Amino acid sequence: STRLSQDACRGTLILQCLLYYASPTTQIKKIQNLTVVLRFLKEVEKIQLKGIAAGDILDGNTEQTLKLVWLLILHYHIDCRSQQHSSEPALQRKN
Repeated sequence: STRLSQDACRGTLILQCLLYYASPTTQIKKIQNLTVVLRFLKEVEKIQLKGIAAGDILDGNTEQTLKLVWLLILHYHIDCRSQQHSSEPALQRKN
């Protein structure tokens, strides 16, 4: 098994390609992307978004954006120290 097949299997490679090539330029595309992300967090990750809407994030609502970031921090164990040789933080589900 190669790194390529592992990333493709997990969907991370495909997601990165989509994000790169589908960079939204219109408000409609941006709101659609945000809606997909919030729906994923709510339905798959079971995160209670507590009134956070895609429009809030799109409009730059700082309070709602910070609330979303905090919910992600609470939902995942984010440890920037655990990967000393990587610039990306390690994400692990809290169970």
